[in-house]
Amino acid sequence: MKELSKTELILKIYNRLHMRPVTIKSLKAWLERNSIECSERSLYRYLNDLTRNVSQLGEEIEVTYGDNNQKTWKLIHFKIGERLEESDINSLYMFFCFAPEALTRSRISSFEKLEKIFHSQISKNNLTSNINSTQSHIHNTNFQQCEYEYHSHELLDKFISIIENKNQILITNFQYDITSISASEVINTPLNPVKIIFHRGTIHICFCKDVNSKLFVLALEQIVNIIILESHFTSGDISLKFNAILRNRFGITTNIDDKIYDIELEFSEETGNFVSIHFWHNSQKFVRLSSGNYLLKLRCGINRELVGWIMMWMSNVVVAKPAILRSIVQRKLAYTLRNYSDNVKLVSNNTFLNSD
Repeated sequence: MKELSKTELILKIYNRLHMRPVTIKSLKAWLERNSIECSERSLYRYLNDLTRNVSQLGEEIEVTYGDNNQKTWKLIHFKIGERLEESDINSLYMFFCFAPEALTRSRISSFEKLEKIFHSQISKNNLTSNINSTQSHIHNTNFQQCEYEYHSHELLDKFISIIENKNQILITNFQYDITSISASEVINTPLNPVKIIFHRGTIHICFCKDVNSKLFVLALEQIVNIIILESHFTSGDISLKFNAILRNRFGITTNIDDKIYDIELEFSEETGNFVSIHFWHNSQKFVRLSSGNYLLKLRCGINRELVGWIMMWMSNVVVAKPAILRSIVQRKLAYTLRNYSDNVKLVSNNTFLNSD
């Protein structure tokens, strides 16, 4: 941990306030991520000093109180004084372009407002003359993006507010199975929404039933109707539980059991070249074999998402271990081949919902 002088710390805090409102908890976490040591008591003192003195710079810090009298400090009357480089401007327009069309299409007026605000700050910058040309070179295929209707966007806005206010909800209408959670587990049961996740082109909501329960994830399009309850909940340390989901699952789909497996997958050389330069899981380790092939080592649970991902690589991957995963993949491949036999009717095969 680095120890900074009082002046250096105050400047760090002041710069952070230019980016977003802060609480003692969020500021402490941000400093720790940057290996900077500072006590909570000192943070209170420095924030109070800034609150009293920023008026000399033509700015103001507004202090509000939330749950349990938690203070939030927000800088207002702030004018952008940063000098923008070409990469800064390109970054924003890449963000506009690469954002999922399913999200931007129904919120085009919001994005246009943001673009106007941004342009008002940079209009004197001579780099803006290339904006139209730059945008014409950038394209998003929107492959595998979920198509959201107005109702889904309305529901998403509700969930943002619900999570902020820590309201409990009831799901009264629920459809499909996407993450291996059955309707009987969620219908008409008080639930605590705690996170919004964007994963593989789809928006998901992460829930818990109480402070001691495991988290589970539902896709937004599965949730048809909800009732917002007057009751509120205490979420506990959601970050620890959420990180456990990312650590223990391949993706976000519910695992078939509570076990964590040492998994090894062998990829052919060319496919391995491609797979090895992408992020799939926090535990991933690639080993180049003497044959030129790649061995991917993972430590996580087994779920539908993992099996489907393995089958995506067709004949260019083999499950080396564990035996249970190898058996599941072999069985799914056999089912797939059987569907190509004569006189076989294609039917839903949702075995992962029953922990296949």
